[in-house]
Amino acid sequence: MQKLFKDTRLLDKAVVEKYGLTEDIMMENAASALENAVFDYAEKRNAVKICNKSSGKKTISVLILTGSGNNGGDGYVLGRRIAGKTVEKFIDFKVAIFPVKKPKSPMCVIQAERAKKSGVPAIQKKDLEKAVEESGIIVD
Repeated sequence: MQKLFKDTRLLDKAVVEKYGLTEDIMMENAASALENAVFDYAEKRNAVKICNKSSGKKTISVLILTGSGNNGGDGYVLGRRIAGKTVEKFIDFKVAIFPVKKPKSPMCVIQAERAKKSGVPAIQKKDLEKAVEESGIIVD
Protein backbone atom coordinates (compact mmCIF):
# COMPACT_ATOMS: atom_id res chain seq x y z
CA MET A 1 0.00 0.00 0.00
CA GLN A 2 1.29 3.42 -0.92
CA LYS A 3 0.81 6.20 1.60
CA LEU A 4 -0.60 9.37 0.07
CA PHE A 5 0.06 11.53 3.12
CA LYS A 6 2.90 11.36 5.61
CA ASP A 7 0.72 12.47 8.51
CA THR A 8 -3.06 12.40 8.30
CA ARG A 9 -3.32 14.32 11.57
CA LEU A 10 -2.73 17.47 9.53
CA LEU A 11 -5.73 16.58 7.36
CA ASP A 12 -7.85 15.86 10.43
CA LYS A 13 -6.87 19.20 11.95
CA ALA A 14 -7.77 21.01 8.72
CA VAL A 15 -11.19 19.34 8.62
CA VAL A 16 -11.85 20.29 12.24
CA GLU A 17 -10.85 23.90 11.60
CA LYS A 18 -12.60 24.33 8.24
CA TYR A 19 -15.81 22.35 8.79
CA GLY A 20 -16.12 22.14 12.56
CA LEU A 21 -16.27 18.34 12.59
CA THR A 22 -15.31 16.62 15.82
CA GLU A 23 -13.09 13.55 16.18
CA ASP A 24 -16.23 11.67 17.16
CA ILE A 25 -17.97 12.52 13.88
CA MET A 26 -14.87 11.68 11.85
CA MET A 27 -14.65 8.27 13.57
CA GLU A 28 -18.30 7.54 12.83
CA ASN A 29 -17.72 8.47 9.18
CA ALA A 30 -14.63 6.26 8.95
CA ALA A 31 -16.48 3.36 10.57
CA SER A 32 -19.42 3.86 8.21
CA ALA A 33 -17.10 3.45 5.22
CA LEU A 34 -15.54 0.36 6.83
CA GLU A 35 -19.01 -1.02 7.57
CA ASN A 36 -19.96 -0.72 3.89
CA ALA A 37 -16.72 -2.42 2.87
CA VAL A 38 -17.37 -5.30 5.30
CA PHE A 39 -20.93 -5.76 3.99
CA ASP A 40 -19.76 -5.67 0.36
CA TYR A 41 -17.01 -8.17 1.06
CA ALA A 42 -19.40 -10.47 2.92
CA GLU A 43 -21.83 -10.50 0.02
CA LYS A 44 -19.27 -10.80 -2.79
CA ARG A 45 -16.89 -13.27 -1.18
CA ASN A 46 -19.43 -15.43 0.64
CA ALA A 47 -17.45 -15.13 3.87
CA VAL A 48 -20.04 -17.17 5.75
CA LYS A 49 -18.60 -19.56 8.32
CA ILE A 50 -21.63 -20.59 10.39
CA CYS A 51 -25.18 -21.48 9.40
CA ASN A 52 -27.93 -21.27 12.00
CA LYS A 53 -30.14 -24.21 11.09
CA SER A 54 -33.10 -23.11 13.23
CA SER A 55 -33.44 -19.67 11.61
CA GLY A 56 -31.88 -20.45 8.25
CA LYS A 57 -29.72 -17.33 8.61
CA LYS A 58 -26.05 -17.39 7.82
CA THR A 59 -23.68 -15.83 10.33
CA ILE A 60 -20.45 -14.12 9.43
CA SER A 61 -17.88 -13.88 12.18
CA VAL A 62 -15.91 -10.63 12.05
CA LEU A 63 -12.73 -10.13 14.04
CA ILE A 64 -11.51 -6.56 14.45
CA LEU A 65 -7.93 -5.89 15.55
CA THR A 66 -7.51 -2.55 17.28
CA GLY A 67 -4.58 -0.40 18.27
CA SER A 68 -4.23 2.26 20.92
CA GLY A 69 -4.81 5.41 18.88
CA ASN A 70 -7.63 6.95 16.91
CA ASN A 71 -7.41 4.31 14.16
CA GLY A 72 -8.02 1.78 16.92
CA GLY A 73 -10.99 3.92 17.91
CA ASP A 74 -12.33 3.53 14.37
CA GLY A 75 -12.21 -0.24 14.88
CA TYR A 76 -14.20 -0.04 18.12
CA VAL A 77 -16.82 2.10 16.38
CA LEU A 78 -17.01 -0.42 13.53
CA GLY A 79 -17.55 -3.23 16.01
CA ARG A 80 -20.36 -1.34 17.73
CA ARG A 81 -22.01 -0.49 14.42
CA ILE A 82 -22.08 -4.01 12.96
CA ALA A 83 -22.54 -6.15 16.08
CA GLY A 84 -25.78 -8.07 15.69
CA LYS A 85 -26.69 -6.45 12.36
CA THR A 86 -28.55 -8.34 9.70
CA VAL A 87 -28.02 -7.76 5.99
CA GLU A 88 -30.63 -8.70 3.42
CA LYS A 89 -32.67 -10.88 5.81
CA PHE A 90 -30.21 -13.75 5.67
CA ILE A 91 -26.82 -12.70 7.02
CA ASP A 92 -26.12 -11.93 10.69
CA PHE A 93 -22.84 -10.56 11.96
CA LYS A 94 -21.02 -11.91 15.01
CA VAL A 95 -18.31 -9.45 16.04
CA ALA A 96 -15.34 -9.67 18.38
CA ILE A 97 -12.52 -7.23 19.00
CA PHE A 98 -8.93 -8.14 19.77
CA PRO A 99 -7.14 -5.14 21.30
CA VAL A 100 -3.59 -5.50 19.99
CA LYS A 101 -2.71 -2.56 22.24
CA LYS A 102 -4.64 -1.10 25.15
CA PRO A 103 -6.61 2.05 24.17
CA LYS A 104 -4.48 5.12 24.81
CA SER A 105 -5.76 8.16 22.92
CA PRO A 106 -8.73 9.82 24.64
CA MET A 107 -11.11 9.03 21.75
CA CYS A 108 -9.95 5.41 21.54
CA VAL A 109 -10.64 4.99 25.26
CA ILE A 110 -14.14 6.45 24.81
CA GLN A 111 -14.91 4.28 21.77
CA ALA A 112 -13.63 1.12 23.52
CA GLU A 113 -15.96 1.83 26.44
CA ARG A 114 -18.90 2.46 24.08
CA ALA A 115 -18.26 -0.83 22.27
CA LYS A 116 -18.08 -2.65 25.60
CA LYS A 117 -21.36 -1.08 26.78
CA SER A 118 -22.94 -2.13 23.47
CA GLY A 119 -22.02 -5.73 24.15
CA VAL A 120 -19.15 -6.12 21.70
CA PRO A 121 -16.85 -8.74 23.22
CA ALA A 122 -13.11 -8.24 23.50
CA ILE A 123 -11.18 -11.47 23.16
CA GLN A 124 -8.06 -12.43 25.08
CA LYS A 125 -4.72 -13.33 23.51
CA LYS A 126 -5.21 -17.00 24.46
CA ASP A 127 -8.37 -17.08 22.32
CA LEU A 128 -6.92 -15.26 19.30
CA GLU A 129 -5.92 -18.29 17.24
CA LYS A 130 -9.40 -19.81 17.52
CA ALA A 131 -11.02 -16.46 16.69
CA VAL A 132 -8.87 -16.10 13.57
CA GLU A 133 -9.78 -19.61 12.43
CA GLU A 134 -13.51 -18.97 12.92
CA SER A 135 -13.58 -15.52 11.32
CA GLY A 136 -14.88 -15.00 7.83
CA ILE A 137 -13.61 -11.44 7.86
CA ILE A 138 -10.67 -9.92 9.73
CA VAL A 139 -10.35 -6.12 9.92
CA ASP A 140 -6.98 -4.68 10.89
